[in-house]
Amino acid sequence: MKGFFVLTGGFPSQVIDSQVLIHCKEMRNIGIEFHICSIATNEEQYIYALNRLDEVKSISQCTASIIKGIKPALPFSEKINALILKKEISKYDYELIHARGDYTSHIVSLITNNFIWDCRGDRLAEFDTQYKNSKNILGKYYKRYKIKKNIYHAKTANKAIFVSSFLKNKFNFQKDSFIIGCVADEKLFYFDKSLRNQIREQLNISADENILVYSGSITFYQMFDECLELFSHLNSSWKFLVLTQDIELALKKLNGADINRIILKSAQLSEVNGYLNASDVGILLRENNDLNRAASPTKYAEYAMSGLSILHSDDIGDLDVYDETIKNRLFDNDLNNLKIDLDNREQLAQKAKLLSKQNNLMQYKELYGIKNEIE
Repeated sequence: MKGFFVLTGGFPSQVIDSQVLIHCKEMRNIGIEFHICSIATNEEQYIYALNRLDEVKSISQCTASIIKGIKPALPFSEKINALILKKEISKYDYELIHARGDYTSHIVSLITNNFIWDCRGDRLAEFDTQYKNSKNILGKYYKRYKIKKNIYHAKTANKAIFVSSFLKNKFNFQKDSFIIGCVADEKLFYFDKSLRNQIREQLNISADENILVYSGSITFYQMFDECLELFSHLNSSWKFLVLTQDIELALKKLNGADINRIILKSAQLSEVNGYLNASDVGILLRENNDLNRAASPTKYAEYAMSGLSILHSDDIGDLDVYDETIKNRLFDNDLNNLKIDLDNREQLAQKAKLLSKQNNLMQYKELYGIKNEIE
């Protein structure tokens, strides 16, 4: 089966690598050969994506293209970008279209309603959270109107994927829909004692030291400041490992922290598992709001599949359901007395395979309408 996977924003690394490129690579196992197309909506995105195109093809083992569109905020951008996409899509044979995100789905809906809406989160809640203190009333109204319009058109899809049960229920999508939350590739995320020892040696971490790890961007909803504050109350046996592409912003945030207890790294996707293996507890904090009730952070799957115990906030997507099965949740008052048990960690990593991309192949097979048996 031929598929066309479309997204907007170029090909930024990390999240797109793990959630799009690896996804398309794994879908070959159920008989789908995707062409991946991204619409760059500004010159910077376009140039970066063009320079990454060979890497994108290598990681995904798929054909790929980048096309130049216009900014989503501009009037009629959906129609203009739809015309640009229609010209590109006419070059390929395909039996299904997978559209990642609400804006992308809006664009595709202007070409066909035979597509899959991949709803990654509650954009309205994200907007209301991010711009709640903005005094630009007209600008806020326009942006909110654009988001609502994107969702309205996205709902014309004939199928949809939601990352959490809360998100699915909130949008009340009446056609075929699937809940596929945070997943990661088990070839990239797993627990290995020898890998743990190797990376801890590189980091100069002794056997009696523990590592609290923060992985991801330093965006407003990730509560990095609160994670740093929590770490500051841990005893001296703890170090704080920050894995992020936002090095400059992280350095500003870390100004004034005990730098001797901080390890700051920018890691490629293939390197992240080593650092997670070297760590002992993953941290994932979010505010209690609809934005996070609708979410499904990929870092949870990555933490869990590397066998980490996880300290996270309440009411994040369906994490409480995963906690019940994996039994890997910790609370902040557990940390200073934490006993490291690597055998238990191996068991946690095995249980967490329920969050692997490979474990969810049957759901994807049903989503894409694959009739043949998985080999």
